[in-house]
Amino acid sequence: MAQRVNYSAYKATEFTCPDCSWTGLGEEACLNFEMVMDLECPKCFKMLAIIDAPTYGEILHKGKECDRERLKQEIKFKENFQRVCLKSADQLPDIKGDSISFTFRSDTIDGEDLNIIEHQDQTIWQEPMLFEGYERFMEIGNLMKEKYGVRMVDLIPDQTAELFLYGDKLKAPAIIAAYRISLKKSSG
Repeated sequence: MAQRVNYSAYKATEFTCPDCSWTGLGEEACLNFEMVMDLECPKCFKMLAIIDAPTYGEILHKGKECDRERLKQEIKFKENFQRVCLKSADQLPDIKGDSISFTFRSDTIDGEDLNIIEHQDQTIWQEPMLFEGYERFMEIGNLMKEKYGVRMVDLIPDQTAELFLYGDKLKAPAIIAAYRISLKKSSG
């Protein structure tokens, strides 16, 4: 069975293949990146180890400069997102009407990629985009449903939002479609 190895230690760790008896350092083995990061024997391709992803602390203290900078940008993005994201239905404006539909679109404004929610071409909310943001789409939709109740009949993603909304998640379009159907059903 493959052993678990810390990311910062795998290159200097010695491995022995139980199938072909190859012995060498992790840096000499075959590194695979798919759903997990693992090492394979370079001779017979038996999995030798599963590599745990580095923690933020390991990257900040032991990572390459480019990795540290990328992580700092990620942390800054997450902190900003938490400051400006929609958290409560009370943050949404009052809207008149018996049947309300919204458009969910994406745009870049002043260098920032944003998700923008509009009603009759008027922006009612905007926040930074999230890659594979289909779950966030539904969170926003639920807050909007809380605010507008049965009057809210749809939250319609347009083509500008699809890349970040769906990302690489193949089931995301179906998840969004099912969510939109549930919005319509709960409207009356």
